[in-house]
Amino acid sequence: MSKKISSVKTRRNLRRFFSGGVAVAAVVTGSFALAPSAHAQYGPYTCVLGLVWREAVPGDYVCVTPQWRTKTWDENNLGPSRVQPGGGPYGPDTCKQGYVWRETRPSDHVCVPPLSRSQNRQANMHAVSGYAHPEQIPRNGFSAYWKDGDNQLVVTPPNSSFYSWEPAKGSNYPSIGYGTVIFGERWLTQRGCQRSESRTMYVLAVDETTGIVSNAGKVAVPLCLYP
Repeated sequence: MSKKISSVKTRRNLRRFFSGGVAVAAVVTGSFALAPSAHAQYGPYTCVLGLVWREAVPGDYVCVTPQWRTKTWDENNLGPSRVQPGGGPYGPDTCKQGYVWRETRPSDHVCVPPLSRSQNRQANMHAVSGYAHPEQIPRNGFSAYWKDGDNQLVVTPPNSSFYSWEPAKGSNYPSIGYGTVIFGERWLTQRGCQRSESRTMYVLAVDETTGIVSNAGKVAVPLCLYP
């Protein structure tokens, strides 16, 4: 019975996706697995089993619970009724008293209770843990690499928060931190860091203002960070 229900939900979500509908998602634990067939249907941003895209705005692939997505759709429907008639100090999208912009992205001016904005900011920050196959997420212009002369792991561009994902470690996404930025590169390790000859990991970039996750590439594990 549960498999039949899951199949119906999958077909329904696919219809929404291919019809260009706005989608919604929720925060993730990273403790689920996903069937390969499901990944083939939804592409590199497929969520782990049990989560769906938030779909607050078009192209919003942050993974959340189905209940969170439903709440987001409800907020989209209610948003116009929460706008101050005639506008206000923040322009035509000024919210009525008691509401704020949701800001899942800077352009998201849907008016919601303050708690919703806080929760969605947290969802953006932790978006990296929501995907079934992080290694298939596109680079989106990011690149991580070892500088041979300095024996140092760096990434470009530097304007994101960065996480490592070692496949052998499962659903573990330790933060690499914000590091020093020099000449457009962010240092993920100090100079002189030794790299593993047998272990590899992916460097994942998260834009916390949008929740967009990028894969900066596969590199040798830095032993100064993960012995």
